Amino acid sequence: MQAHFSILLIEHIGIDSLVKKTIISPESYTITQLSDSTKAWNFLLSNQYTDLIIVNINLPNKKGFQVSFEDILGKIKTHPNWKDIPTLIIAHQDTDKSYLENKIIPYANRILLEPYNPLRFLDEIHQLTADSVERHINSLNTQHTQLGVQFNKILDLLSKAPQDQTIIRAKFHYLAHVINEHFLFEETYMDAHHYPDYQQHRGEHNILRDELAKLTEGKTPINLSSIKKLFSQVFGDINNDAVYIEFIEKLKDNLTARSR
Repeated sequence: MQAHFSILLIEHIGIDSLVKKTIISPESYTITQLSDSTKAWNFLLSNQYTDLIIVNINLPNKKGFQVSFEDILGKIKTHPNWKDIPTLIIAHQDTDKSYLENKIIPYANRILLEPYNPLRFLDEIHQLTADSVERHINSLNTQHTQLGVQFNKILDLLSKAPQDQTIIRAKFHYLAHVINEHFLFEETYMDAHHYPDYQQHRGEHNILRDELAKLTEGKTPINLSSIKKLFSQVFGDINNDAVYIEFIEKLKDNLTARSR
């Protein structure tokens, strides 16, 4: 079975991590294990995608790491590209409660205290991943709404006289930025989750990127006709997103069913 989801496991290599990977591996997850928080930080800086981060905060010699667990958790939750990545924290029952409450809990989606029930561990993974998929769907819908708002703003300007070309061009550049960010957001998720029509969808995006480049470079004039055409093309692509959303909805439903 192809792994549609990925986990970053930050834990010392040993029997405990082997047990975790044995529990998780049949569940369609690709697991990347790193033995300390500094390596995890470098992994995230390289823009590698992950659906879930599991951190064992009881790693040996953790105070000697260049990046502490509280640092990396804080940076994840405040970074625009990583803030929605769910984090599952593993801690010993005798871990200092003040440390947990002040340094870890503010950034954690879930905490499991060892020893724990393996079924509870797996249930948390399924539920956190399903929640993450739901957030992605909500973000897509929000982006679609924002695109409609930005198109309406520039179409409204172009339908009036006199027209201030400086303002119109500024509005268009922002619209182009929003479109390109939306395409990248979709493509990153599609590629990471093995969407079967990813290459076709990306090809359609590239056609629209070429149209945006022509408008940006002045090869195609920015007027009511060209923006209406672009609107039709972009929202035709958005209509095609329904198939993609159906695909990830099914992935989410499978996870939700497993967590019951």
